[in-house]
Amino acid sequence: MAHPLLERQLRRLGLAPGAPPSPEAWRALLDRVEKAYQEFDAGRHLLERSMELSSEEMRALYEKLRASQAALAAEHGRLQATFASLADGVCVVDTDARCQLLNPAAEQLLGVRLGEVRGLPIDRIVRGIDVAIQSVAATIRVDDARLERVDGCCFPASLVLAPIWHDDVVQGTVLVFRDVTRHRQIELELRQAQKLESVGRLAAGIAHEINTPIQFVHDSVTFVRDSMVDLQRVVAAFRLANRSILDGAPSAGHARAAADAERDADLDYALVHVPKALDRSLEGLGRVAAIVRSMKEFAHPDQREMASVDLNQAILNTLTIARNEYRYVADVETDFAALPRVTCHAGEINQAILNIVVNAAHAIAEANAGSDRRGTIRVRTRRDRDFVEIAVSDTGRGIPAAIRHRIFEPFFTTKEVGRGTGQGLPISRSVIEDRHGGSLTFESVEGTGTTFLIRLPIAGVRPSLPA
Repeated sequence: MAHPLLERQLRRLGLAPGAPPSPEAWRALLDRVEKAYQEFDAGRHLLERSMELSSEEMRALYEKLRASQAALAAEHGRLQATFASLADGVCVVDTDARCQLLNPAAEQLLGVRLGEVRGLPIDRIVRGIDVAIQSVAATIRVDDARLERVDGCCFPASLVLAPIWHDDVVQGTVLVFRDVTRHRQIELELRQAQKLESVGRLAAGIAHEINTPIQFVHDSVTFVRDSMVDLQRVVAAFRLANRSILDGAPSAGHARAAADAERDADLDYALVHVPKALDRSLEGLGRVAAIVRSMKEFAHPDQREMASVDLNQAILNTLTIARNEYRYVADVETDFAALPRVTCHAGEINQAILNIVVNAAHAIAEANAGSDRRGTIRVRTRRDRDFVEIAVSDTGRGIPAAIRHRIFEPFFTTKEVGRGTGQGLPISRSVIEDRHGGSLTFESVEGTGTTFLIRLPIAGVRPSLPA
């Protein structure tokens, strides 16, 4: 019995099953079978090649996947190492303000461990972040925060809060904070050093200011000493004449000797000018005392907290310190209004005013160089509701319009090397605006002069504006 497939092929060739096939039929059958085998082998080879290529592609994809995974793991390791090595504390919170991640610096600063506080509200980990974290939609910076740990320890900090965006939706917030205790201390030391540097820069002028009254004190005291020698002779001669009278034997010789001594000593002149010389001495000593007091108050280290200050007197002290900077080029006019005591860091305000006054003197000196003209520096104080205003005007050349936008830029100066560092006005603005919540602005007219205007809140903080 033939196989069904063979019978089917025989029928296609026109052969009945069981009938002996002709050689041509067998040849056609074998050709067809051979062709079928060839087609099968070709298909098998094609399939094997396709599988081989697919395997190679799979191996390549697998190697790429392994390389990507290795690169991802390495990048993750680098990010972890970077995150762990950050000196600033970093805390990641979710949209419910619950802690999800802390770096080692944050753990050290806050005195906690991530495993202990993960999932806790941030206000149970640290207090003093006076910002609604859930509503943070833009980066917020706070430079004067004061954070309190769970153990009650407090430290001053600078704080940055930045939202985490994904698909235009805030997914959480990153808090970056830094303990600025040492920074504040260094900042205070630098300010003090700057004040002492200013005093040192003005030392020659201050020495001259002290030397002048000391000189006429010396002259006056010398005059009084010499007059006292003559007065002693007059007194001795009059005593002899007085004794002869008391003894009952008046002596015309003693009387003439007394008159001669009075004439030689020019007693009338001495009686008029000795008191004046003593007054001049007291005045000179008073001027020396005022200069020394001004230097002491100017260079005295600032207290950590603001204090109540007589601003008019503080300005007078600063003008005394700076006198040698302007005495040869300008006259100073003051117009002080009655001011309440202002809560501020007096030393820092003194430094800011000194910088502006010295700049005014230099501007006048440059404007009048090569002539005998003198300029004028006007210092005016006023009260404006919750603020006090200090205006310092000069009659210099004014500030060119092309550089006005750079006046408060650190290290920018138009002075020759050795006369200016470009730090005075930037530091003054920082002190007035950042430390005191005030403002420092200026108006300038080329060829006429410049006025700097300082506004300070009387209470030491910027008053809130009415709604």
